[in-house]
Amino acid sequence: MASAAYARRIVQAVEAACPSGERRPTVNIGALHGGTAPNIVPDDATMLIDVRTVPHFDNAHARALLEAEAPPAISLSFILDLPVVSTNPETPDVASALQICRGVTGL
Repeated sequence: MASAAYARRIVQAVEAACPSGERRPTVNIGALHGGTAPNIVPDDATMLIDVRTVPHFDNAHARALLEAEAPPAISLSFILDLPVVSTNPETPDVASALQICRGVTGL
């Protein structure tokens, strides 16, 4: 239960940390493992969280947020720490892809 509450707090904290209208980082709870049967409360659980950062919300910011939101019962391990990748939307191929997406989605 602590894992699910932590995941919810992370998503809410990331959304609150980013200004409206700015690109937001993405948060994906990629896996949640724990227990051996539906009717047995597990001793421990593992959750894999993927945070894709953006220039104004970098890895240091993401790490600080994850650590600040973690209750004492949760220990953190950082598996991969890569720099922000940002693609210029005005690059011809990207602009073309965005135009196609807008035509399909209407967004």
